[in-house]
Amino acid sequence: MKSLSPRTLLTMAIFMSLAACASTFSNKEGSRMSVEETKQALVGEWFSLAPEIRPSATKNPDGSLRPFYLSRQFKYLGDDRF
Repeated sequence: MKSLSPRTLLTMAIFMSLAACASTFSNKEGSRMSVEETKQALVGEWFSLAPEIRPSATKNPDGSLRPFYLSRQFKYLGDDRF
């Protein structure tokens, strides 16, 4: 499987954090977070909450695609590095 680019991983991390914390993403003053504050909040380990079902090149006896299950795990180190 092809590895994901750092830019793709950063996009995924931002999306996941915003989706998970949309209602609580604010700074101490209660306003929206800046890009830098968001990047600081992303630092740490991230992993899939549930496995993704993906099609594989392998087929079942009836000709349908055989699924495989994918979990993702990565670390955001800051400065746009994974």
